[in-house]
Formats: sequence, C-alpha cells, structure tokens
Amino acid sequence: MRPPARAALLALLALGAAALLPAPSRGQPSPAPAPVVPTLRILGFSPQRAPWNELVCRQAVAYAVDREAVAKAVAPHLPQPPQPAKGIQHPALPGFNASVQGYSYEPARAKHLFAECGFTGTIRLLVGGGVARSVTAHDDAVAASLRSTLSARVELERVASYEMLLFTAGTGTVPAWVVAWVSDQRNFGYPSFALGIARALVGDPEVRALVERGDALRAEEVMLRKALVIPIVYH
Repeated sequence: MRPPARAALLALLALGAAALLPAPSRGQPSPAPAPVVPTLRILGFSPQRAPWNELVCRQAVAYAVDREAVAKAVAPHLPQPPQPAKGIQHPALPGFNASVQGYSYEPARAKHLFAECGFTGTIRLLVGGGVARSVTAHDDAVAASLRSTLSARVELERVASYEMLLFTAGTGTVPAWVVAWVSDQRNFGYPSFALGIARALVGDPEVRALVERGDALRAEEVMLRKALVIPIVYH
C-alpha cells in the first residue's frame, strides 16, 4: 500500500492540481514543473450490486461513454492534452499492447443494450471531491455523456478524499465509481495498471485468479471483455 499522503499528492499532480501549490515569492525562481505522471481515469462497477451484476447493463455504459468528448472537456485543465483510452495499460509504460481494447463509443448499440438491461433508476457514480478543475471537468463530462446517450438520470456522489474514494470503491459496497489510477513504483504489479487496478478495485473471481498468477495481459483482457473497468482517458 502507498502512504496516503504520497498517494494523494501524486493523484493531485497527475490530475492537474499543480496550481494548488504555493506560488514562488517575488524575485525567486519558479520551481521546476511537476513531472508528468502516467495516469488513467476509469469507470468501474461492483458486479455484486444491481444492476451492474448484469453484463448487458455494464456493456451499455461501456458503449455510451464518448471518450473524445471527455478528453476535449479535460484538455484545457491539464499541461498536456489527454487521449481517449481504449485499454487499461498506459501507452507510456512497458506492457502496453495496442491490440488489447475495450468497448468503443457506439450510441445506437448503447441505447439498445440499455433498453435490454431494463434499468430505469438513477445511475449513481461515486467520484472524488477534488478541487482540481480537471477532475470535475472529467467527471461532469462522463455524466453528461451517459445522460445524452442513454437518456438516463445520472448523479455524481462525491467523497471527501482520494484515499476514501479508492477505499470505498475497493470494498464493492458502491455500485459504480470513477477513479484515477496513477503510475507509482509502490503500486502492486507495477508497471502494470491492470494488476494494480484488479487487486485494489475488482472482486471478480476470474480476474482475481489471474492477478494471483501475475498474468497482466489476460487480466486486462478479461476486465475489458466483462466491462468491469471502462478506460476513459490517458494523460
């Protein structure tokens, strides 16, 4: 486990919160810019909780997220523009395989599957309560995409801290959540995002078995196929 303070700082820097750091005094040189930390933002589900215990419901959401629109909404708030994410492993890290991809944005298919899903309630997403504009812009854009594509009610439920968000998502007690996974050598399975995310956040037995074997590629493939984790943007 990473020390909470270190995890929070890495997350804030990666999500464009450098503006929150103290400004240099007049006459002092500006500090060097914070290093760009490979980051992936994901939407995930607790498959023990209805309606996301049904694959068709998770697939509907996976097809409904317009990643291009989300990336455009976040771009003004980051030092470098984010890229729509197709897989879980970050392209800047070892182990990236461009052929491993999840669901693409297909609004018509999303609508059809959501009707088959039959869920008529409110989609509630647990998100962080961060003050960085890149965080709120991202989460708002994801919610807007789901509302537009699925004609569904979507609510964002914010928690007080990044650590609480990760902890709560990992317990499986909330139906769906949006988090940022930040590259850190202290993460389990580093440099694999799939192994770290799977161990911390995904309770699926098949995925857990792959984590125990250290099979990062297969774990990524299964999480994407089952729509347990929906990659949204890289930066």
